[in-house]
Amino acid sequence: GVDTAGSEQVDTDRLEALRTIVLPLSGSGVFDPTSPAYSEQRVATLEWLANDRYATERLPADDPSLTWKIRQRYVVGLFHIMTDSSNWFDDFNGLTDQDECNWNRGSSFKGDFTGVEREVEVKGIICDAESGRVERIIYCKSSVW
Repeated sequence: GVDTAGSEQVDTDRLEALRTIVLPLSGSGVFDPTSPAYSEQRVATLEWLANDRYATERLPADDPSLTWKIRQRYVVGLFHIMTDSSNWFDDFNGLTDQDECNWNRGSSFKGDFTGVEREVEVKGIICDAESGRVERIIYCKSSVW
């Protein structure tokens, strides 16, 4: 299970506003401890989002134009919580106060003996530069790691 003990006190008004925004993605049962659909991970993600400094400062829950961004952050946050990214070798900055489009790492590799740089390989959350919407999520290990 997800350890939410010791987590910060959640602003209940913000939590409820965020719950309303993400309900179409998760359904109401996942937040109800009496429901068979209850999900500790989804509750933990919602609480993380309610306390997340980036989201609280830049994503007001009462701005309908930001609904897609709040939902996107919830989904990628849920991905990190469900896959226990805190125990990954590299969590790609996940669940930080950065925009989720920065939850990645890029590195260029030089050929073994040629010294020629190849294309930059980015792993993590990859977003469209103009829209800020997630395009791809790449977390696979390369055989050269």
